[in-house]
Amino acid sequence: MIEIKPIQATGKWILAGEHAVLRGGRALVFPLQQRKMMLSGYISKPSVDGLKITTEGHFQSEIEALLRGVIAQAFNKLGLENNNFAGHLHLANELFFGVGLGASGSLCVTVTQLFAQLGYLDATNEVLLFNFARELENLFHGESSGVDVAVILKQKPISFSKARGAQELFLNPSFALTLSYTGKNGVTRECIDVVKHLWKRSPDEGLKIDQLMQKSVDLCQQGLVENQIDMLKDGIDLAYQAFSDWGLVDPLSLEHRQTLLNQGALSVKPTGSGLGGYMLALWPNDRQISMLNKDMILIS
Repeated sequence: MIEIKPIQATGKWILAGEHAVLRGGRALVFPLQQRKMMLSGYISKPSVDGLKITTEGHFQSEIEALLRGVIAQAFNKLGLENNNFAGHLHLANELFFGVGLGASGSLCVTVTQLFAQLGYLDATNEVLLFNFARELENLFHGESSGVDVAVILKQKPISFSKARGAQELFLNPSFALTLSYTGKNGVTRECIDVVKHLWKRSPDEGLKIDQLMQKSVDLCQQGLVENQIDMLKDGIDLAYQAFSDWGLVDPLSLEHRQTLLNQGALSVKPTGSGLGGYMLALWPNDRQISMLNKDMILIS
């Protein structure tokens, strides 16, 4: 029997760079320490009982099937038989799926680290672990940029691009930022398809929006480095405009954004794929936030 050392994977949030990162752009991504999933248990010799999975927390009715599916895909990638996996795994989950906070990436990183503990993967090979987790995440998104699994593995703020991978950001942001739920889930695969169709219909327009998002990334990073809130606001505004131009701001998200602006937020944008999920808001100070929605996640 092999006792599994508890595996913890956080969620993530994206400041800027969504979607364009699939075509080589940069994204600024942060681990979401306030939301996690934890896997524990043991793996034993094959038996007729097979693998038992228990869960707690969010998404309980679906996450067992998702975990089994990702484990099966991992075995498939390794060219191994899945039916010899026996034991008991327990997954405690604080993340919702389909809201832009990296739940699928967190699950894929968790399974990757499980297989590394069991000796199927080299736990010291960061590139191998990243590529394995990214390919597992293709199950959810069809085409994973790798940005989610990169920051969840790194557990530090990063600038991510396909060409350069994860580059650590050395920041000490002093701004008040929150995440809040629009009330509607967004489906990453559908949002990716919306952007792909726009590119197919009008490559010039697609390129223009990607360049707008890249300008957003540059402004946001400069604002964080120089501690300039006006610059950060301008960057977040540009990112919102990119989402709007892609057609990824649904009526409920638009209403949610306006509510936050009316409450004093300086700038608001979707974080993740769009068409619902969570929205990122920049505030003049955190004292004001404490007077607002108790379900908000204060991230900075």
